Amino acid sequence: MAKVWKVVENSDNLIKELMASLNISELMARLLVNRGVTELEEARLFLAPDLSQLNDPFLFKDMKKAVARIKEAVAKKEKILIYGDYDVDGVTSVSLMIRVLSKILPGQLLYYLPKRLEEGYGLHLSSLKRAIERGVGLIITVDCGITAYAEAQYLKEQQVDLIITDHHEAGENIPEAVAIINAKVPGEAYPFLQLAGVGVAFKLLQAIAVEIPEIKEFVFENLDLVAFGTVADIVPLLGENRVLVKYGLEQIGRTKNIGLKTLIETTFLKDREINCGHIGFMLAPRINAAGRIGNPSIGVKLFLTKDQNMAYQLAKELENDNQNRQEIENNVLKEALRQIENEKDWQEEHALVLVGEGWHLGVIGIVASKLLEIYHKPVVLISMEGEEGRGSGRG
Repeated sequence: MAKVWKVVENSDNLIKELMASLNISELMARLLVNRGVTELEEARLFLAPDLSQLNDPFLFKDMKKAVARIKEAVAKKEKILIYGDYDVDGVTSVSLMIRVLSKILPGQLLYYLPKRLEEGYGLHLSSLKRAIERGVGLIITVDCGITAYAEAQYLKEQQVDLIITDHHEAGENIPEAVAIINAKVPGEAYPFLQLAGVGVAFKLLQAIAVEIPEIKEFVFENLDLVAFGTVADIVPLLGENRVLVKYGLEQIGRTKNIGLKTLIETTFLKDREINCGHIGFMLAPRINAAGRIGNPSIGVKLFLTKDQNMAYQLAKELENDNQNRQEIENNVLKEALRQIENEKDWQEEHALVLVGEGWHLGVIGIVASKLLEIYHKPVVLISMEGEEGRGSGRG
């Protein structure tokens, strides 16, 4: 029923070497080693991340193909659809792509984020058909697409090109696309596997900036969104992620993004030095709330708007969504706790599986996490709608 803390034993010689070479405390040295940071240069870079540590984006095997196709779209003034996900990673990825690419393709960009409760994650034929009807010639996915085999086939039949940027594991079948930018695809040699979706989108824009230098400054100006999405997606803050977040947090402090600045102000963080905790526990939940119980596009509209009044309206809408999400979540949590406590022998179970009629699908994952923290057992929550149940688990 309780957490057990285990102290990792490490080489005292290695710890002493790091202490002496880096002039750090024994505690700091032990923490570095516990995190697998054992080489002197690696530790130095961990403690002082620098933009020079960013990998060459063209190490992705399909990056040249992706950049060439986007340059072609710019030359032809083609309509491009940016297709994302409904979580914070997806929202920041879409916002990042639209903000930067609009510099070279003004008026030619569309975006789409599926609604969690109505459609679910990933590409959907209905939305792709609507995009084609509107004259889209190229679709770029962010934070999704690597398992969209059937949807990629449909786009090929319709002679619409597809570029996939994603960070999720690939399935058995790899979709056919002009280019796939995903470090986890078999045969990929990119050296860092832990980028968030927004990090992969950034690498694509970084590569485009090599070919179209006039957008380079603006790409890095939007590191605030990259840091926001990276922290919210809970990827390890190591390697490139550490660099992107360090400089992204600095950029947040001087952000020119009206929507992001307004979100910070309405969350009572104005004039504070924003850190990962502020993003993870105060800012990101407001963006996530729209995706959980409402329309995820509100977050994109916030990050794209240039109108201060509109920014305040959107931030207020997100605040209302977040309060509603908290209320719904608390109600599901109370009911789940009652179920557990009414079961006499729950202590003997290896896992807790709970079923509720009409539990909100947008919050059952959060509730499962809270129950895990309380009971220290794997938890699955299943929401029933008639004869069908959909669930979420944490372990």
